[in-house]
Amino acid sequence: MYKLEVSSSNDIDISEYENWTPIGDSTNKFTGTLNGDGFTISNLKIDSSSDYVGLFGSIDYNPQISNIGISNNKHGNKWRTI
Repeated sequence: MYKLEVSSSNDIDISEYENWTPIGDSTNKFTGTLNGDGFTISNLKIDSSSDYVGLFGSIDYNPQISNIGISNNKHGNKWRTI
């Protein structure tokens, strides 16, 4: 289980990661809190054929994910908002 308590204080550009590894998977689900405080995560790149892709690969039943924008993201050769 991934337990994080995170609050953002500015926009986050993760373009330095050529192939993002999602937070959590089917065995270790994300649980905790992510409050983006109205900021944006941008340039998320994922090259995977997996069903569990995105900023989070798998989340538990009661995480709190709020106030966060996701923009300019690429999964494989298609652009998507994840």
